[in-house]
Amino acid sequence: MTEADPAFRRIDDRLINSTLDLAAGNARRRLNVNFHEYPDPVQRMLNCAWPDSYFHPHRHDDPSHVEVILVVRGRALVFLFEDTGQPRSAVELNGTGPCYGVEVPPTIWHSLLAIGGPTAFYEVAEGPFRGVAHAEPAPWAPRDPVAGVTFLRAAAQRLGLRV
Repeated sequence: MTEADPAFRRIDDRLINSTLDLAAGNARRRLNVNFHEYPDPVQRMLNCAWPDSYFHPHRHDDPSHVEVILVVRGRALVFLFEDTGQPRSAVELNGTGPCYGVEVPPTIWHSLLAIGGPTAFYEVAEGPFRGVAHAEPAPWAPRDPVAGVTFLRAAAQRLGLRV
């Protein structure tokens, strides 16, 4: 096999740049490219997001549901929250290290915030995708995206992190 083999599904600068360009014009300021079909038992996707994109805190009720997030470009904070909505912890992921990714445990409230510029991350999660039932949105988190980004930035500050 060679690098040009069409069997490869590449995650390269061309894919990331074009997805970020499309995300910039998207109302949610993010866009994902699925590498899976919805009924597949494992979801695999490239997510590209701008710092003003809001990933509503959520959890998955399935105790076997694990998510893996690997930043391939840019920086992001991945948050864990208590049931009350208080930030429990956060870790900075960076496409240049030292921490590139995390595995998010099942049934725990979590979210992500792109910081410092456009960010691309590869996500692997248990499937199959079940639409609205796939994730429970946190009732204590803002629904409005602008208020949501403010909420996540405040959570970072409460944890002593600069955004």
